[in-house]
Amino acid sequence: MRRFPLTLLALVAITWASLTSHFPEMPRIEEVPFYDKWAHFLMYGTLTLVVQWECHWLARSGAALSAMVWTLLCALMPFVWGVLMELGQAYLTTWRTGDPVDALANTVGVVLGLISGRLIFFRTKGQS
Repeated sequence: MRRFPLTLLALVAITWASLTSHFPEMPRIEEVPFYDKWAHFLMYGTLTLVVQWECHWLARSGAALSAMVWTLLCALMPFVWGVLMELGQAYLTTWRTGDPVDALANTVGVVLGLISGRLIFFRTKGQS
């Protein structure tokens, strides 16, 4: 995993945000409808883009990444992590709850992150 330092950093940040009870008060953001769902969507979309960027960078630097590795890292890992974080909230904390709608927001973020990343990285594939 040392080839994926930004992915690890993103996973640590998401894990902390998912399992901690220490959040600063942000009263204005709570006025935004479904703000927590937007946060899930953005976290997992960003995670997916980061993973794709690191895979793309490795492939450009000569590392061979099979389609299977690409799929596992870029699609399944963020999805599974989102499910694990919701389960962790439900069963490992008393101050958070696992929410299937949060898991759905995570999944939508992963899917849109995949689509965005594929458009970005395939469009720039031939450019130096």
